[in-house]
Amino acid sequence: EVLPAFATPCTAIINEIKWGEARRALLHFKHPLPAALPPGLPRETLKHLANLGGNVAPPLEVPFDELERFVAIPDPAKDQAASIAETPYDRIELYWPLEILRNSVELIDSPGLNEHGSRTRITMEYLSRIDAVIFVFSVHALVSQSELAVIDNDVRGAGHEFVFFVCNRFDELRKQNDRDRVTQYAYDQLAARTAFGRDGVFF
Repeated sequence: EVLPAFATPCTAIINEIKWGEARRALLHFKHPLPAALPPGLPRETLKHLANLGGNVAPPLEVPFDELERFVAIPDPAKDQAASIAETPYDRIELYWPLEILRNSVELIDSPGLNEHGSRTRITMEYLSRIDAVIFVFSVHALVSQSELAVIDNDVRGAGHEFVFFVCNRFDELRKQNDRDRVTQYAYDQLAARTAFGRDGVFF
């Protein structure tokens, strides 16, 4: 309900969700900015970036209920490497009154790791700055070899031993034997990859 979510790949940049009594969103820009800006940027962005004279672009406050116009992948059919390369956005800070955030907890929503190399790189470059990892799978395509390689080489390789694995959409498995099969497979593949063991695997 807070961030855009689609069935197709959606998250284009890092989203930092932080505690705030008042809901607000601050959009941060790359430095340096791309030499050429992509078409279709919101008019607020274009106005903000006009007449900078080569200076660093300060953050822009944007409507928190219109984040899709700024943070979502603009055209899933377009080559995503080009789309990422030309975006002027670095990340967005979203302040929201969520109880889980009250005690200086920040949630980071990042681009998926198995969608496209450009978005994977954005997420991987952020790994050294975080305290814990929540790795989300779909039970309909649970734990691919490429995902295991990322967990072993990049997530655990960056020193993250306490990983939370979330097997999402578990409620869509209607048959008990399907649930049992998926649960056992997830434990077999993931329990040894977190210091929490089976307690670090959620459905």
